[in-house]
Amino acid sequence: MRFLLSLCCILGMIGCSSTSFIVVSPDYSGASCRDRSLTLLPLPHDLISLYDTVDVRKDFPEDHRACMEIVRDSCYQSMVEELSLHLEGIRPDTASFPVDTIKNLADSGCFLALHYDAGKDSLPLKFYLPSASCIGKSVDIGLVFNQLTFSRDEGRTGIPFPGGALLGGSPPSLNSGIMFLIWDYKKDRPIAYGRTMVKKNFIISMKQSTWKEQFRQILESVFKKTAFGIN
Repeated sequence: MRFLLSLCCILGMIGCSSTSFIVVSPDYSGASCRDRSLTLLPLPHDLISLYDTVDVRKDFPEDHRACMEIVRDSCYQSMVEELSLHLEGIRPDTASFPVDTIKNLADSGCFLALHYDAGKDSLPLKFYLPSASCIGKSVDIGLVFNQLTFSRDEGRTGIPFPGGALLGGSPPSLNSGIMFLIWDYKKDRPIAYGRTMVKKNFIISMKQSTWKEQFRQILESVFKKTAFGIN
């Protein structure tokens, strides 16, 4: 069964616009979660959106699976590693899940649909939360991604000046759009949720390390306004 829950700004609004916002509950601050654990939940098949598969093929030449699977699995594995090594403010639960634990975001048999009003504009956004029965294991606090998009910006060449200097312009970058939810499964309430962007500049060409650095930056952006962090 799918349940619809409307929360009308009962959480502290940290930042909000029509394209980016992060909301954090004021009840989860300081050392309130140091004795608890956080689990990165599985990334469903339709969570990832790629706007350029050429880079994936070039950056992961030995992996011949579908590009979506390559990015999803690399993202999940990199994030689990980052959390296990660098998470602060809460204990990491490093238990991993089988790839197909959750197949699709909107699978009504696996998700509770949560509807939030974000700010005075009451944005009609839905966050899908895996039910405890779907996960198949006990979870204390869960980090749930609802969207991860990856696109490449080729950058812009600046105006050349005498002496080799350039005025303006911008380097190429790997850009990501994110929707996330940090959920307290014990108290059945949100700790934080939001939608934001992450940008990773690179020089000349992308590499596997560019993707891994992007995955880390995504975690940093998720925890930025919370009591947690990546050191």
